[in-house]
Amino acid sequence: MPLLLLALLQAALQSTTSSAVIVSFGDPVQHMTVSIEAIAKLPHKKVKYTANDGTMSEYEGVPLDEVLRLAKVPLGAELRGRSVAPLVLVANPHDGGKAVFAFAEIEPSFSDKLIMLAYKKDGKALGSDEGSFRIIAPGDKRHARWLRQVKSLEVKKL
Repeated sequence: MPLLLLALLQAALQSTTSSAVIVSFGDPVQHMTVSIEAIAKLPHKKVKYTANDGTMSEYEGVPLDEVLRLAKVPLGAELRGRSVAPLVLVANPHDGGKAVFAFAEIEPSFSDKLIMLAYKKDGKALGSDEGSFRIIAPGDKRHARWLRQVKSLEVKKL
């Protein structure tokens, strides 16, 4: 990533409150800040989760494709054939880790798999250890891509 683009993204992240996520996409790269209020108006999903200690929780959020549509990322009929194969979504948490999702996993015309941006747990805002947003991928057998404290989503071409 060019240094100027990286500096712009870091500046945008620092100026954004914790109740928003930045979506970056396109060529040239565009950045859009999506607030928790805007996300709350999108169609919701709920996912039940049983932790390793046996406690049950319910996460609530919105499918990632809905967040991308809100940010005006081309989806649906605009994606077909070879144009979708090289696209991935990179989720970036506050701690520097990353998770990558193929666009075919996110786009409902390709898959029934649910991957969502959660902002509630058991009917309340996520706790400080989870941040304002986290990625939930209930179809994954292991939870390596269930990221906490998600600050940005980047659409990248491989």
